[in-house]
Amino acid sequence: MRDYGNYKKIQVERNGPVLTLTLNNGTRNEFGSQMHTECSKLFSEIRADDDVSVVVLTGAGDYFSIAAEMGWYGNISAADWMRLMREAKQIVHDMLALPQPLVIRMNGDAMGLGSSLVSLGDFIVAAEGARLGDHHVQMGLVCGDGGAMTYPFSMGLQRAKEFFMLGREFTVEELHQIGVVTKVAPRADLDAAVDEVVQKLLSAPREALQWTKATLNRMVHFSDFIGTDYSLGYEGWSWHLDPAQKFLAEQREADGKAGPY
Repeated sequence: MRDYGNYKKIQVERNGPVLTLTLNNGTRNEFGSQMHTECSKLFSEIRADDDVSVVVLTGAGDYFSIAAEMGWYGNISAADWMRLMREAKQIVHDMLALPQPLVIRMNGDAMGLGSSLVSLGDFIVAAEGARLGDHHVQMGLVCGDGGAMTYPFSMGLQRAKEFFMLGREFTVEELHQIGVVTKVAPRADLDAAVDEVVQKLLSAPREALQWTKATLNRMVHFSDFIGTDYSLGYEGWSWHLDPAQKFLAEQREADGKAGPY
């Protein structure tokens, strides 16, 4: 049986055929260098793990993931920035190619890369009052890390433009009404709501389930194929421009204590 003990910022717990992944870095589950790298490697391992039938992705504590480690991010080198762009491509590709159904246990707000991870799930079960947002544009960056290829399919192109270009945050209740979120539950009942979805998936024939997922995801794969290199290339380019560099300088002055992104 595959061992996931080398992952430190993403806790991996196996319960029979269910693998639960918990983002666990700081009070807001901030993405930093190590968690980003772990995320770029983990899903390729799970793809090859025949002992896993369903994957659940969640965050520790009150948030799914709402920030980057801004103290690190504000001082990142050009070489590390390009590494992040390569890793981001791998994250998007491997999460979309995951044969096992991926259930997002959205225990709290998901912003930035956190919201992109949510978009790559097959089912989203969310805690009441949680919000989804992305503020790359407000940081001076092109939205390149996944959600821009997926949310136009799930929420519609015009809402996706509001989401990314205007920085609009959506509540999970709004997203449930338009079919993006599968279930919304009180926080006390979130585990039961997730388990209900997981058990239905486990009761279905494995091969029929996995190949149906692959069939339904073909257009999203096509979006990844034609869009991810393009968007990440522009995000990498925008990092060098004055608006992004001004934002990063502000982060350095604030010692990385700014709000979600």
